[in-house]
Amino acid sequence: MLRRFSKDLKKYGRYLAFASNADLKSEVAGSYLNWLWWILDPLFMMLIYMFIMVALFKKNIDFAPIFVFVGLTMWDMFNKTVMRCARIVKEYSSLLKRVRMPKFLLVLQTMWIYGFKMLISLGLVAVMMVVWAIFPIDPAGRLVVGWEALWIVPVLVLFFLMVFALSMIVMNCGVYVEDLRNVLQVVLRLLFYMCGVFYDVTTLGFYAGYPWLETVLTKLNPISFLMISARQCLLYQTIYEPVWMLVWTVLTLALCALGIHLVYKNENTYIKVI
Repeated sequence: MLRRFSKDLKKYGRYLAFASNADLKSEVAGSYLNWLWWILDPLFMMLIYMFIMVALFKKNIDFAPIFVFVGLTMWDMFNKTVMRCARIVKEYSSLLKRVRMPKFLLVLQTMWIYGFKMLISLGLVAVMMVVWAIFPIDPAGRLVVGWEALWIVPVLVLFFLMVFALSMIVMNCGVYVEDLRNVLQVVLRLLFYMCGVFYDVTTLGFYAGYPWLETVLTKLNPISFLMISARQCLLYQTIYEPVWMLVWTVLTLALCALGIHLVYKNENTYIKVI
């Protein structure tokens, strides 16, 4: 199965790059600001959640703009990819009825689009980190970047693998369950507030009475765990829970294998169902 996956990925690599780039270009076609929206959109969203965090909840977090921006960047890529994959086979049904192609390419094409936007946002994170490292414009003082920042590489690799695995499973289930997208909207809305996108989920006040809840929210929730890991290594010179990182790596690889197996097993029936 994995050998077939690698062979198909190599065979259709050029198509994947062409189709993804075409989607990116069509997305901004006719827009006056064009690709600048890929920068402005996350910046505006960061300002909105900064207002919620500081003005309404009165949360004071060191290097808060970068903290929020990292969370929004990772959540946006995860949320949009999974939501689109719930109906992507039906979205491309006219193409799939004419062309025989591995269906996992639809997931990778979607990840390419949102992953490219994520990399732009991460570029803005790097710029903000440089500014904070040079000018102490935060109450916490100057941002110190240590070698721990390199830990962001395995964190992002695991994050992309997790998104791929979950998107493959969602795509397969979305073919057979018409209401899956509606269910996902509710589940992901709840998960958004559980992940600490615009607040520090590790400092909630009710953990003293419910210690098990800290483990659920910070470690058993993979998206929350990866957000915390990214923030800790970039902003606070800390490698967060490397043992749990290993656990989630093993589980993610197992989910990837499951997703690939499900899609290869059922992809010939997709057209009949839709």
